[in-house]
Amino acid sequence: MKHAGRTVLTPPPRFWGAMMASTLRVVPARRLPLLPALALAALAFLIAGHSPAMAAPPAPGVPTDLVVKDFSDRLVVTWDKPTGENPKGGYFVNVYTGSTAAGSATKSGHRASNHEAPGDPDYRWEFSGLTPGTEYTVSVKARSRQPNKGGKGFAYTEGPAVTETLTTIATPDAPAVVTDIKLTQRQHYDLIVTWTPPDPAPTWGYAVDLFVGNAVTKSQHFWAKERGHDAKSARFSLEPEDLGETYTVSVQARNKNASDHFHLYSDWSTAVTGTIETKALPDPPGPVTGLMVKQIYSNGVEVEWTPPDPAPTGNYRVEAYNVGSGVVDKAWSPGSKATSAYIPNLTQGDSYTIRVKSRNCIEGVGCSDYSTVAGVSATTATPPAPGAVTGLAFDENKTTATSLGATWTAPDPAPTGKYIIELFAGSSASGT
Repeated sequence: MKHAGRTVLTPPPRFWGAMMASTLRVVPARRLPLLPALALAALAFLIAGHSPAMAAPPAPGVPTDLVVKDFSDRLVVTWDKPTGENPKGGYFVNVYTGSTAAGSATKSGHRASNHEAPGDPDYRWEFSGLTPGTEYTVSVKARSRQPNKGGKGFAYTEGPAVTETLTTIATPDAPAVVTDIKLTQRQHYDLIVTWTPPDPAPTWGYAVDLFVGNAVTKSQHFWAKERGHDAKSARFSLEPEDLGETYTVSVQARNKNASDHFHLYSDWSTAVTGTIETKALPDPPGPVTGLMVKQIYSNGVEVEWTPPDPAPTGNYRVEAYNVGSGVVDKAWSPGSKATSAYIPNLTQGDSYTIRVKSRNCIEGVGCSDYSTVAGVSATTATPPAPGAVTGLAFDENKTTATSLGATWTAPDPAPTGKYIIELFAGSSASGT
């Protein structure tokens, strides 16, 4: 091409394309000397991407020890690096709905936090916002990376993926209601609740609430299986002042779905209720009257009394209170029809106050407080020896071929214990 008497070399069309792709501005030839134009054309050729690239790096290995933990609406994925060198190109982590082939990647990431604590997995990734009860496939693959010649970009090679498919746990339906709920008042202020479990039995357990009016006063939760048996009863311990109230009990059940790492619970079943009007404790009886010491022994005391009117429906309590030591040495609990009691094994020579009280009881409910105490004093001691008998003689009317009879006159006062009769042959006793 000629311009104003000069000849200018015009680059082939592909050079113009290269120059335009490189965003360089092409100036008119009449203003550009020949050598700079050739230099710029060669530069555009290089910038257009015709420099040789580095060959793709070898593919990395398969990530190891893939673990997917199910938390219903999220998955926590952990894995270790492939065997050998850790790939420098990072990892691609994807979760698919359904299978890898048919599903589509719904969540993905290429960075993972590196855990350096001993025993922890090398990498971790978490997917949230998932749908409970849905099948997902998790895929993890590594990629190798190396820079191109001249430092312009990188070449990558992806390795094979390791996958795991699972269905996230879903919220279970509530179980059916319990049936046959019953309430029973027991001794020692206990309220027993029983029911028949639904069929099938709940997979989690029960909630049992105790109401007075509309207010919950006590609550208990039970596993569906207690010590290997179906749970179907509960016990509430009341205080004596709680008796005489009307109580309502509510029983509900619920189910549980679980993975190895997470539990998901259903709503509670419809509550089933029962009501009971508890019986109050009886009032204590009146005190005994006429309490007196009937007999004192060297290590025991016998007393007698007149029962209150009406007689107690429970038991008596007879106590030997040691005046010197300030403690009850012995106590005895005769039945409701008793009018006397003997307290043995006391300390000889000690002074005691013998105390007697009683209480009323209602079967299946409990007992009242004890009545007012009645007391009498007594000191245990060895009684004096009685006088000697007189008029001792053989009684021919009571003598036989194999036995001898004897008669005597008792001392005055008569002994409170027993007689000992000994038979001698010469100077040796031959019988007692």
